[in-house]
Amino acid sequence: MGIIRAVITGVVGVGIVSAGAWALDETTRNDQGAIVESGDLGVFDFKVGDCLVDLPSGGSVGKATGVPCGDPHQFEVYAETFLADEVATLPRDISDQASEFCYPEFEKFVGLDYDNSVLMFTTLYPTQESWDGGDKEISCLIAAEDDQLTTGTLSGAKR
Repeated sequence: MGIIRAVITGVVGVGIVSAGAWALDETTRNDQGAIVESGDLGVFDFKVGDCLVDLPSGGSVGKATGVPCGDPHQFEVYAETFLADEVATLPRDISDQASEFCYPEFEKFVGLDYDNSVLMFTTLYPTQESWDGGDKEISCLIAAEDDQLTTGTLSGAKR
């Protein structure tokens, strides 16, 4: 049984679909939690600081490949939050809520506001199916301009 999050790109958003709680972390992590050996990584196991490749550019996402940040990668998880549990149905503006959370977090991470940066961000947020399964998580991912691969963290990149 798989889960999938939907993805939107540019200031992008992604949704997750879940018929149940699906976890997958085939990476090897050090004592600080950083990925030191690549492997499949389910969206519910993304952590701030994870670097990723093989993430679809739109639609739904269930997993990506987690890689050490010293290796070339497409995305880095820079922030995460959970929506309030008391909301019974998936908010119609979930994409907007995800962007509203990730936008100010971008400047905190990069050291430069999004409007003056050459970097991009995308959001991962629940789909109706994953929401119904208990998913309330929003993840923020940063990427280099023009879908270029980057090496190392973009934390403090100021570009």
